[in-house]
Amino acid sequence: MAGFIKQHFSPLVISVAMHVGIIGLLSVSIAGVANYAQRPAQLTIKATVVDEDRINQALAEIEKAEQDEADREAADERRAQDQIVLARKRREEEDRKTEEARQTRQAEDTAEKERQRRVREKQEAERKQLAELERQRKIEEQRVAKLKVEREAEEKRQRDAEEARARAEREQQMRAVLAVEQRRNTAIMAGKLDEYRAMIVQRINRNWLRPPSVTAGLECVVHVRQIPGGEVVDVRIGECNADAAAQRSIEAAVYRSSPLPEPTDPSLFDRDLQITFRPQD
Repeated sequence: MAGFIKQHFSPLVISVAMHVGIIGLLSVSIAGVANYAQRPAQLTIKATVVDEDRINQALAEIEKAEQDEADREAADERRAQDQIVLARKRREEEDRKTEEARQTRQAEDTAEKERQRRVREKQEAERKQLAELERQRKIEEQRVAKLKVEREAEEKRQRDAEEARARAEREQQMRAVLAVEQRRNTAIMAGKLDEYRAMIVQRINRNWLRPPSVTAGLECVVHVRQIPGGEVVDVRIGECNADAAAQRSIEAAVYRSSPLPEPTDPSLFDRDLQITFRPQD
C-alpha cells in the first residue's frame, strides 16, 4: 500500500493528507475532552495531559515524517545529481575514447601510407638493382663466352700440339721397337737367344740342390719374371713331371741364381722368361 501511495501521489499531497489526518485526530481528542467535562476535575486534568502528549507525539511524528521526506528528497536530489555527473563523466570518457580512437586511426592511416611509400620505394630500388644485375649478367655472359671461345681455341692448339708430339713419340718408339726387334731377330738368327737361355739354365743348374726323390728324366717348364738387371721377382712352375719337393727345389734354385745373366744383346732381354729345366746328370 505504501508503495502504491508513493508511486501515484507526490510528497506534497501525502504531506497535506497527513496534516489533515492529524487535525482530525486533534478534533476527536478535543471532542473527547468535552465529553469528559462533567467528570471530576482531577480526571479532566489527567485526560488533558494525556491528550497533549498524544498531540506532541503526533506533531513529532509529523515533523519526523516531514524530515524523512525532506531527507529522501535530498537523497533523491543527490542521487539525481550524481547520476547527472556520472552521465557527464561517461559522455566525456566516451568522447575521449572516441577522440583517441580517431587519433589512433589517423596515426595508423598515416603509418600505413608511410609503409606503402617505403614499400614502393623499396620495390623500385629492387627493380633498378635487378635491372643492373641483369645488365651485368649479360656483360659477364659475353665475357665468359669470349673466354670460352679463346680457351677452346687454345685447348685445340694444345691438343693439336700434343697429338703431334704424341704422334712423333709413337713414331719414334715404333722405330725404336722395330730396331730392337730387328736386332733381336738378327741375334736370334745368330743363335744369341739360345746362348742367353743356356746361360740362365746353366746358372740354375749350378744352384740346384737335387732332392733324393728326383729320378732320371726330370723336365719342368719354369716361368720366371725378372726386372732390368736380372733380379728375379717371381717364379712359377708350369708343366712338370717331378714331385712337389723337386718343384720347390727348382724354385729355390732360380731365386738363388738371381740376378740372372744378362744377354750380350740388350734387345734379347725379356721380363717374362719361359725356360725348360732339364737337370744335368
